[in-house]
This record gives sequence, structure tokens and C-alpha cells, in this order.
Amino acid sequence: AAEEAGRAIGSFQVVRGRILRVDPVGDYVYLNFGEDWWEDFTLRLRRADVRERFEPAGIRVAELAGRRVEARGVVLEAGGPLIDLSHPEQLGVLP
Repeated sequence: AAEEAGRAIGSFQVVRGRILRVDPVGDYVYLNFGEDWWEDFTLRLRRADVRERFEPAGIRVAELAGRRVEARGVVLEAGGPLIDLSHPEQLGVLP
């Protein structure tokens, strides 16, 4: 679960949860799972990857707020637990 991702820093994980906000900042888009990104789980995507990889694969990143997703990758410590997503295969939108 996204709430438990902080315990898995440095390991490959499959994390599920509901995206609260989609925040474009600079060259990145952040998918935040909580109010406080310093503590809550976040997914980070480069804007170029959103345009060149995710959108062509049918993943409309800007419309993910409120949706449940499953993400795969190594959990990093970046002010809070975070997974960098570079390929659409790392992100699945759940029903």
C-alpha cells in the first residue's frame, strides 16, 4: 500500500493506492498520494516521458487524480518515499 512505501526504501516494490493530486512542477509531473509530499508516497515522471511514452500508451497522466493505480519500481527517499516512472509498463490504472 502507498501508506507503507516508506518502509521499503531501496527495494523494488509494487505499490497500490489512490492518487490525491497531479502536480506538474518544472520538468516533472508528481503524482501525490497524500497531502504532505514530504511524508506521503509520490510517483515522479519526466514531462518528456509523459508526452513521448505514457500518453501514446493511452495513460492520461493529467487525469489520474482520484484514480487507484499500481506502480512498479525502486522506492527512493526524496523528501518522502518516491518511485521514478520512466515507462508506461511501470504504471497501471486500476478499476
